[in-house]
Amino acid sequence: MPLQPDDARLVDFVRLIKSGVSGSIIAEQVKQSGQTYNLSVNDLLYLKENGAQESTIAALMATSAGAPAAPAAAPSELTFDDLVFVKTGFWNKNRKGSLVMNGDTLAWKDSSDPKENFTFQTTGLEKVWLTCDARSSGNFCYQINFKIVQGDRYRFRDIHRESGSNAAVLKLMEALRTYFPRMTFGTPSVDD
Repeated sequence: MPLQPDDARLVDFVRLIKSGVSGSIIAEQVKQSGQTYNLSVNDLLYLKENGAQESTIAALMATSAGAPAAPAAAPSELTFDDLVFVKTGFWNKNRKGSLVMNGDTLAWKDSSDPKENFTFQTTGLEKVWLTCDARSSGNFCYQINFKIVQGDRYRFRDIHRESGSNAAVLKLMEALRTYFPRMTFGTPSVDD
């Protein structure tokens, strides 16, 4: 007798898989459905036995990661100090300052020149990810990156990176995950 899932909704996903629909399209369907799936071992075996790709299984598992149905209400303003805005180009130098989260807006406040201040909207972000150093004790993530849809890329480093601290970057990422759970968070990039 073929294995049956504990969650009967998975039968529909297997029908999609067997009809030739790609794993990436199925994963996108899972994300857009807004439903939560708490996969049992039996469910995982059922999916694997029926040819589910890892991306489909990962998308199903991500729904049970505890992302709230509605994001937590952000405080009126959160300030993240101890950051350096990483500028690219030979003549540009990195700038010390702070990033201020106010509603859906992130504002860079340069510590020495207000003309260097700028803002961007969280709704216009394509992706947010960390840059890390590979270490034997695990990755040391020292920089947060923002990719704007069809636009710029902003990089902010922890000012205390050289002394082994990354608290400012981790605090900022934690706040983004808490208050904007539907934002696209990319896999950390690792410098060897």
